[in-house]
Amino acid sequence: SPVTLLFSLLVPTFAVAQANSAADGFAALSAEARGLAIAEEADRRDDGFGDQTSVMTMTLRNRHGQESTRELRIKTLEVTDDGDKSLAVFDRPRDVQGTVLLTYSHAIGNDDQWLYLPALRRVKRISSNNKSGPFMGSEFAYEDISSQEVDKYTYRFLREEDLDGVAMFVVERVPAYENSGYTRQIAWIDQAEYRTQKVEFYDRRDGLLKTLVASEFEQYLDQYWRPGRMDMENHQTGKSTTLTWSGYEFKTGLVTGEIELETRGFPRAPLYDGQLHNNLSLRFQPELYMAWDVGRATFTFEPFVRLDLADGRRTHVDIREFTFVRAWSAIELRVGIAKVFWGVTESQHLVDVINQTDLVENLDGEDKLGQPMVNLSFIRPWGVIDLFVLPWFRQRTFAGQGGRLRFPITVDNDQAVFESSAGRQHVDWAIRWSHAVGSWDLGVSHFSGTGRVPRLEPGMNSASEPILIPHYDQTDQTGIDVQYTVDSWLWKFEGISRTGIDERLWALTAGLEYTLYGVFDGLADVGLLAEYLWDSRENSLAPPFDDDIAGGFRFAFNDTQSSQLLAVAVIDRGGSGSFVSIEGNRRVGDSWTVGLESRGFVGVQSSDPLYALRRDVYVGVTVTRYF
Repeated sequence: SPVTLLFSLLVPTFAVAQANSAADGFAALSAEARGLAIAEEADRRDDGFGDQTSVMTMTLRNRHGQESTRELRIKTLEVTDDGDKSLAVFDRPRDVQGTVLLTYSHAIGNDDQWLYLPALRRVKRISSNNKSGPFMGSEFAYEDISSQEVDKYTYRFLREEDLDGVAMFVVERVPAYENSGYTRQIAWIDQAEYRTQKVEFYDRRDGLLKTLVASEFEQYLDQYWRPGRMDMENHQTGKSTTLTWSGYEFKTGLVTGEIELETRGFPRAPLYDGQLHNNLSLRFQPELYMAWDVGRATFTFEPFVRLDLADGRRTHVDIREFTFVRAWSAIELRVGIAKVFWGVTESQHLVDVINQTDLVENLDGEDKLGQPMVNLSFIRPWGVIDLFVLPWFRQRTFAGQGGRLRFPITVDNDQAVFESSAGRQHVDWAIRWSHAVGSWDLGVSHFSGTGRVPRLEPGMNSASEPILIPHYDQTDQTGIDVQYTVDSWLWKFEGISRTGIDERLWALTAGLEYTLYGVFDGLADVGLLAEYLWDSRENSLAPPFDDDIAGGFRFAFNDTQSSQLLAVAVIDRGGSGSFVSIEGNRRVGDSWTVGLESRGFVGVQSSDPLYALRRDVYVGVTVTRYF
C-alpha cells in the first residue's frame, strides 16, 4: 500500500520487478497494460512499512526569490486495501503553528481531508471541489497530499530513456477521479532502484504546470527508499517549494502519550489543617490507537494517572477514552468512554455539558473525566447531527483534606444525593447540530439528564464531622454557540437556558478576540481578548461569574521553541474580587516542554464564598516528556 504523498513521492510510486527482466516481462504488453503492471508492482513492493514518522522543512519561494520557511512533523499509518492515513502538524512559524492536516486517502472515491486552524479553533473539511487548491500556500496541491492509489489512475508506458545518466522508465498516468487539477502526469522512475526521480504535472488545458524533482535518497530497513529533498517548481507563476526530510522512523507503533512532573508553590500560608505550602505530583497519560477494516474502524484507549504527594483526592486514576468508532460514508458510530468538547469562548464554556469537570486536576475547568456514551453522527451537506446516549453519571472531583483550593470543610462524594431515583445509573441524552457556513461556525444543542454542576449542602459524616454534600438535580439545557471570523477578528457567543432547582436560568458569554500579527518587528503575534459573562441567578444560587468582564492577551513568539503565554483576568463588576490565570509553555528539543502556570482569586470580599480561597494563589512549573 503506497504512503501518502507529500509523501507518496517519498516512495517508489512506480517500479518494476527487476531491471534485467523488465523488458522480457513487460515488453510484450500493451502500453496501457505495461504502465498498470509497473504501478501494481510498486504498490506491492512498499507493503509492510506499517507506520512512519519524519520531520519536514518546507521552504516557499516567490518569483523574486524571497523565501519563507515552515517546519512540520509527519505521521503516516499504512492501511491495508485502502489509502493510507497521514497527519501533518506545523511547528513553525507562529502564524501557522498548530495547524494540522488530517488525510484519509481511499483507493476508490474521494479522499477525506480536514484542516485544523488553531487561531480560529476550527476544523475545516476540504471539499473535493477544492483538491486542486494550494496546501498552506505551497506549490503542492491538496490532491498531491493523498496516497496515490493504483485504482485512481489509468496508465500508459511511454518509453525508456536516461535522466542525468541514469536509466529510467517514463510512465504517464491520468486521474480517474473527479475534480483533479491535472489532465495527466508523467513520471521518470530509475530502473535500478525503482525510485521516482521526476514528475511533470499538466493542467486542465494540458499545459505544463509544475515539475517535481526528488533527490538525496536513502534506504531504510533494507527496503524502503525515501528522498531527503523534493523540489516543486511552478512554471506558470515562477514560484517553487522545497521539502527537506529528516528523522525518518518506521514501525514505531501506535502508542503515544506524555509524562509530566508538576510542582506547585503557594506563597501564602494555608488556612486549614493538613494543607502544605508546596506540593509535587506526577501525571502519566499514554494513548493506544488501533485501526482496521481499511481505517473505517478505530479503537482508542487513553488512561490517566495522577500521583499527588499532598492531596490524596488529587491522586486519582481515570479512563479518558476507551472508544470504538465505526465510520460509514455519512454516518459515524462511537461507543465506549470518550471526551466531547463544545464551545467557542475563552473564559468559560457554558454549552460544554457532556463530560464532567475534573476539578481537582485544575481550577480552570478544562480537564474532563471520560464519559460513557453511545454517539451516533449523521454527516450531511447542511450540517452534522450528533445524538448522544449517556448511561452512567460521573461525579465532579474535589480537593481533599490535604489539598489547597478548597473550602473549610471538604466535599464528601460518598454521600452524594441525586434527584433521580436511578442515581448515577440515570440515562442522560443529548442532541447537537453544528455547521460551518462561510465565516460562521454555528452550533445548537440540547441536553436532558443529571446536571454536571452540584449544589453543595452542609452535612455530617459518620464521625459527626462537618462536610459538604453534593446534590445533583435533573436538568434540561438548551445551548447556542456562534463564532464569526473576519480578517483578524473573532466574534464569539455562547448562551444557555437551563431548568434549575425552582426557576429557569439564563446565562451567556460573549466577546471578541483580535490578533496583531508580527508585532515588535515580527517577534510575536499578540491576541487581545475581551468577554462579558452574565447569569440570571441571584443571591445564594448565583455562580462566581454572574456579572463579570474578562480581559486578557495571548502572546505567541515566532521562535523555533513555539513559546507562548496566555493571561486572562475575570473581574467582578460589583467589586467582589477577580480570578486571574496566567499560563505559558516553551518547547525544549523535540520531545520536551516546560510550562509555567499561576491561578487564583484575588481581592475577594469576606461576604463571598470564594473568600475561603483567598490564600490559595499558586505558581506552578511543569516539565513534560512526549513519546
